[in-house]
Amino acid sequence: MDADAYVAFTERLIGWADANPEVRGLVALGSMAGKGRIADEWSDHDFWVVVDGGAAERLRTTQDWLPDPERIVLFYRETQHGVKAVYDDGHLVEPAIFEVEELSVTRANEYRVLVDKMDLADQMEAIAASTHADTSTVHPTDEFLFGQFLTNLLVGTGRWARGEHESGRVFVTQHAVGHLLRLANRHRRAELPNSLDNLDPHRRLETAFPEFAQRLAAALTEEVPVAAEGLLAIGQWVVPRLFVQHEPAVLAIAAKLHEAAETALPRHLVVGVHHVRLAMPPGGEEAAREFYIGLLEMHEVTTPRFQGPGICWFHSAGLEILVGVESPFVPAAEAHPGILSDDLDRAADRLEEAGYDLVWDPHFPGYRRFTTSDPFGNRLEFLQPRD
Repeated sequence: MDADAYVAFTERLIGWADANPEVRGLVALGSMAGKGRIADEWSDHDFWVVVDGGAAERLRTTQDWLPDPERIVLFYRETQHGVKAVYDDGHLVEPAIFEVEELSVTRANEYRVLVDKMDLADQMEAIAASTHADTSTVHPTDEFLFGQFLTNLLVGTGRWARGEHESGRVFVTQHAVGHLLRLANRHRRAELPNSLDNLDPHRRLETAFPEFAQRLAAALTEEVPVAAEGLLAIGQWVVPRLFVQHEPAVLAIAAKLHEAAETALPRHLVVGVHHVRLAMPPGGEEAAREFYIGLLEMHEVTTPRFQGPGICWFHSAGLEILVGVESPFVPAAEAHPGILSDDLDRAADRLEEAGYDLVWDPHFPGYRRFTTSDPFGNRLEFLQPRD
């Protein structure tokens, strides 16, 4: 949501509160209050609605009083007084609805009174001065845990994207993960009986859910937005039913996470090898085809640009090899490409059966490898990661 849309949304809330006789006041919190922090595209709408008795519970359980209710893809009760709503563009709204008498249980720091039909300004000043803990009880239903998981990913990614890296990291790697772990404890069967800790879902995770723990560890090695995407994928594996039930919300939030993740991906001057050029003597085209196609099972590029006398272009998976005539011809006896293989032993067998000499190197870290040469004496190295 851009700045103009954010202001327009706020003005619609003010208009609704002004016109509704049951509403006694509207209070903006956090960046919505506009005190010291300016709302940006990652800001949510965090506010209180103060109402006459009897109206509060209806507002906490229905979404039709919010702007554009038909665009809301997730709406759920977060606390005794608060709800959360996510729109189809990923915008998050966090209202809390209080009866006048309930303001005594609230706490606030940054705020701005937007609508005041009572002595709300004085009460808010007293609340801000004496801020004390909200004693309401949160009931951790599946809907609550799932909603918290999704919105923690959304808030954390948004904060990271605006430069609040530490706060964003905490929301994603701690808060969101904590709710995901509680869902896993409820919906995944532990591999070792009695390994779960019903007070701390982080305890003995690797024993209870080894595959989950491995996926989680891999996701958390990434930058925050990429990690958030990984956690969303893990969540779908943990509680697929909730993902199906709340598909519109999942899709909206996934789009926002992906938007942030794209900005987090590193940009490198060098990212890979498109092709390698090797030399061959004049008239070597058929020998090149017999070797690279016949033995190595590569394919010849047939684009006209790469056809003609003295040029052969081969490709397989992510590797392309161009073999071109050079005169005078000198084979590359030392300089060489390192070619990755998914089946090193079969490659070795085919080369040896065709009469090529292989030199194995058992000491290369992390890989099995051998060297050989093509029909023209160019050195080639073949590698496969060790198991």
